[in-house]
Amino acid sequence: MEIPESDRRSATVGEKNIIMGLQSTVFGFKGDAALEACLVKDEAHIKQGVNGVGDHILKIQQALTTLDRVAVSPDEIRKKTYGASTAAAVLKFKQKRSIINFSYQAQADDIVGKMTIAAMDKELANRFSFQPIDPLVFPPDVPVPPSPTSTHFRIRFLGGTSAAAGLAGDVLFLQILDATNNLAEVYAYFGGGLGLSVPKLPVLSSTLAGPFRDFLALKPVPVGIFAGPAHWTSGGGGPFTLNILQIFFIAGLASGVQMFVDTGFSVGLGASSTFGFMVPQTPPNPLQAPERRVGHSSNHSR
Repeated sequence: MEIPESDRRSATVGEKNIIMGLQSTVFGFKGDAALEACLVKDEAHIKQGVNGVGDHILKIQQALTTLDRVAVSPDEIRKKTYGASTAAAVLKFKQKRSIINFSYQAQADDIVGKMTIAAMDKELANRFSFQPIDPLVFPPDVPVPPSPTSTHFRIRFLGGTSAAAGLAGDVLFLQILDATNNLAEVYAYFGGGLGLSVPKLPVLSSTLAGPFRDFLALKPVPVGIFAGPAHWTSGGGGPFTLNILQIFFIAGLASGVQMFVDTGFSVGLGASSTFGFMVPQTPPNPLQAPERRVGHSSNHSR
């Protein structure tokens, strides 16, 4: 459904009147009929029980978890519904940025309206500069260098510490390499969940660095896209461990990408499953000495 030009925002660039809409293509904000309408129409605002089911809700949930590292109910994500946890995440987003319409309210609410959807869109567009920018909105003399993209990546474990005694926690460091463009970025994973350890052995365990392992994305994405909610599952000890990392909302899919991760020697013995976030620690940089491939894997975004 096209949004009539009369309903869209407009601005002046030079002497031209420019029609403006949503600009972020990361999760498909731009061109989504419901979100574009939310930007310009009061009746298209989104809240619990009103305009609160559909693909546009999933896109809002993806934006919230990526921008603010907030937890949204997996059931709401699966059903693409604007439930209590999504509303709470919206409220936190608005409180953090003081998004308040002082013409009729004194504090932030949990409704996605014009100001809220515009703020989400702007932050996504600014954070992920790889996305194409609409030349009708930005003057052509403003350079916007695109970030290289790839479907072929490699991941290696740099080291980390875990605790498992009923409750579990992980602080891990990983490096993801764009194997096509030789660009690497370091991420930290922070997670909490459930775990088991062997009685009389230390609750804390440390794991050393391991080799690279290949994984694939179903569509080209930049190496900086892997920030956000993730799930880490690990079991074993010493030189024998099995580790699986799932990063959600990659390549436009809620289930994201799942991969096996090879580690070095692990001081400790146990098993754990945690949910947390991948947090960038460095910008993408060329890898000076790419390592030899280890165990090509057919993991895909899914």
